Amino acid sequence: MEKSSHSIWSSIERLLLVVNFDQLDTMKDWREAIKNTGLNIHHCQILAVVATKKERIALSDINSVAYISEKDFGLFGRLKNEEAQRVLAERFDTLLVVGEVPKKIEKALSKLNVKMDVSLNSEDGIRTINLKTEETAPKYMLNFVKQTLEKIT
Repeated sequence: MEKSSHSIWSSIERLLLVVNFDQLDTMKDWREAIKNTGLNIHHCQILAVVATKKERIALSDINSVAYISEKDFGLFGRLKNEEAQRVLAERFDTLLVVGEVPKKIEKALSKLNVKMDVSLNSEDGIRTINLKTEETAPKYMLNFVKQTLEKIT
């Protein structure tokens, strides 16, 4: 399906994708899914939510993937994770949050200045566009988002 020049999807250049980490292969699948939708992976970033700071430190580097934990925030809500700080300081036109994220991370995301704020399979309903799918594989989930946003002008 060709991108419509006036669809929401066609206006996306810089995507911040926030997902809950489960395994490294899934992060690689998300990177591949971004490429398959026609977005430039070098202009996109994946912020993977992990359970603990220890887990974040133990994970290997993958290009375009940064890790964040609720434990990375200090007593007054200040983010102490330099890699996540760098990612959240970048300019993105679209934020896509898959699933639920902890409140401290949600608060940090709410400070981003993005044109489009989208959630997928999230129960909170606080995003501009809230989508649901039964799909579980990253390539199908992201393709569902793409196809849906291509229909919205």
